[in-house]
Amino acid sequence: MTAQIGIDYTNVLNTIHFVEDIFIEEDSIWLGEKRLAAFTLLREYSDDPGKYRVNARREVKLADGTLNYIYPRIAGFDTIEECKEFIVEYINTAPCAAIFAEQHRNAFEALCA
Repeated sequence: MTAQIGIDYTNVLNTIHFVEDIFIEEDSIWLGEKRLAAFTLLREYSDDPGKYRVNARREVKLADGTLNYIYPRIAGFDTIEECKEFIVEYINTAPCAAIFAEQHRNAFEALCA
């Protein structure tokens, strides 16, 4: 049986609107001295389905070759608990594992360059 990856810890930000950073096990991408969250949860104010949106970290290579990260919406749910359940299921899929493996490989190569 393969061990499942789970949520390592979360951090609710002190902002006017609900924002929670989600850090997952076996994931460690840093931008300077700041560890980047793998996912963010936000209160949804658009017409998209769900009261909360799940955003996933995605890597963007800039024209000068440096790496940057964005957080596009990947899902929406009515409760924070549903969002977290989705994240745990999602991070244990092969496509998600491949995305995070690629981000780690690229971050390591950029660090060594």
